[in-house]
Amino acid sequence: MQMPDVNVLVDAWHVDSAFHLRASDWLNQAVTSPTPLGLSDHVLSGAIRILTNPRIPGMAWPIEDVLDVVDDLVSSPGTGIIRPGRRHWTSFTDLCRKLGATGNLTPDCYLAALAIENKATFVSRDRFFASVPGLTWSDLPDN
Repeated sequence: MQMPDVNVLVDAWHVDSAFHLRASDWLNQAVTSPTPLGLSDHVLSGAIRILTNPRIPGMAWPIEDVLDVVDDLVSSPGTGIIRPGRRHWTSFTDLCRKLGATGNLTPDCYLAALAIENKATFVSRDRFFASVPGLTWSDLPDN
């Protein structure tokens, strides 16, 4: 299973992003791949938050447009919403302690624990994830 980070989805859908081609190519391949695509509701809501934020230059998409794009992704064959299971909280708090995570790193640990629990490769441009013990992480491939 592959699991994208917020930055991958935003880059895939935001045509002015410097990473748009890499991210959109990856997402298109991930949707059609035999490897399942796991989507976190936290990642999806984060992408919606960023894409509709009028304070970010080039964003402020109409909410209906963003929801349509997200709904299309969620309803694609081979994709599914993954949610925390029984071990998630312990894994999350263990990662926070091991990594000394505070502030903005805590949601990253949350997503890392979710990926670990679901045996997913976490795909993100954020290199912090390379330091997370037990996490299989991948950056976007070069085109």
